[in-house]
Amino acid sequence: MAAYPRKQTVVIFLLCAFAVGGAATYVFGQDSGAQTVAESLSTTNDAQQAGQPVLPTDTDWQKQFLTASGASSTLAASGKPKTDIQKLTPVDVLGQNFLAEYMSLKQSGLTSDPAAVASAVDQIISQGAAAVTAPKTYAAKDIIATADTAATRLTYTGIIDDIYRSYSSQPDEADIAAQAFENSDMSDLSRLDPIITTYQKMIGRLVSTPVPQPLIGYHLDLLNGFNYLLYSTIAFRNADKDSLTALSAARIDAIGTQNIGTALSEIKASLATMGMTVNF
Repeated sequence: MAAYPRKQTVVIFLLCAFAVGGAATYVFGQDSGAQTVAESLSTTNDAQQAGQPVLPTDTDWQKQFLTASGASSTLAASGKPKTDIQKLTPVDVLGQNFLAEYMSLKQSGLTSDPAAVASAVDQIISQGAAAVTAPKTYAAKDIIATADTAATRLTYTGIIDDIYRSYSSQPDEADIAAQAFENSDMSDLSRLDPIITTYQKMIGRLVSTPVPQPLIGYHLDLLNGFNYLLYSTIAFRNADKDSLTALSAARIDAIGTQNIGTALSEIKASLATMGMTVNF
């Protein structure tokens, strides 16, 4: 389990790996595109290992990407790559949108503005996410409500503490996916299988756990947070087959992680006011 800011770094990496790869292929041509993508990902990896954000700086990767084969000036002039739009896959379209947005930033002198780049990345990811089915959302009717008594509080506290300990010991699913692409070894994605199983068990337990009335709202947030992580982890597992869903899932994973942290904090605070000893 990693901190929320690390998830945003993974979003950037996956955007580069999927979208930029698609853009380079149809803009630069099959052979030169493969070389350019390899160079750009190598630079991206170095920045990630140093713990630095990739896009909000004017790096060599950006210069290589925007000047290779002279294609960037052609795109800037026409606004469109020399490719039949009917032949583009959804990932190709995402890559085209990414390149067009980045060229717009470059022409406006905003490639070194973190806020401007982050906004552009958010827009591109949102466009890609529009074509992806959203994860299921649980409602209050899916929660088993129970009376708020000392006994139900004690039982509930023990269950949530157990779930927290299991969750906190999990490896980070987004990191595993990113490492698989960094290493060009899709077999590494099988490391996500036990995480998927764990999240499924957590969700099943949260659905079947009787919840004291005052905690239903927080419990629902916790349940949906884990459901987001299940969705994103399954998407990462299939990233080599459906990169667009995996890209969208990177953001969903970050949201799920943040929501779980908030829900656990709220549950802990509420239980403490009820006189319960909380260990998470």
